[in-house]
Amino acid sequence: MIGLFNFYKKDREKKIIQLKEFIEKETKVSLIDLESQLEEIDGIVLSGSERLITEGEYKEEWLEFIRHSNIPIIGICFGFQLICQAFGAVFEHGENIKKSIEVKKLREHPLFNGIPATAILPESHEEYVIAIMDPLIPLMLSDSCIEAIVHQDKPIYGTQFHFERSKEYGNIILNNFLNIIKYNRINLNKYE
Repeated sequence: MIGLFNFYKKDREKKIIQLKEFIEKETKVSLIDLESQLEEIDGIVLSGSERLITEGEYKEEWLEFIRHSNIPIIGICFGFQLICQAFGAVFEHGENIKKSIEVKKLREHPLFNGIPATAILPESHEEYVIAIMDPLIPLMLSDSCIEAIVHQDKPIYGTQFHFERSKEYGNIILNNFLNIIKYNRINLNKYE
């Protein structure tokens, strides 16, 4: 089962429903928070949000959860930014992008199997991750920012773009993440 963190502030239930329904097409999903019991959770999705990292609109306990989790995590947009913030990234506040843009792979990774070297993917953000530190590794870039990352030692991933809104690549990326979860569960004895 996938645990879904809802980080939206306004119209929380209305905004999270599209992402929840997208995941439910492939697997069971449950809305969770930091107080949730995670024994039944095989993977975690961190939602987008209108919150701004540069304005301090996050909680330190969210970052601690990310740093110490052994459960596979994928962050989307704000969720990606939270992961990057947890590991010391550099941000820039800029133009509010709400369109599809060209994103380029820097290296191959199982999360992006089936995605071409250059893909057009939907964006909706006004903050940009412009530099990351170890232990994060960049996987994709656009002309404006780092678009996707992986943690070098843990099953932690993130995308600035909203893959769940991509008719062409959304299901591919979600299923790749679900396959990573299965691999980790089988080979790493439930993340211990």
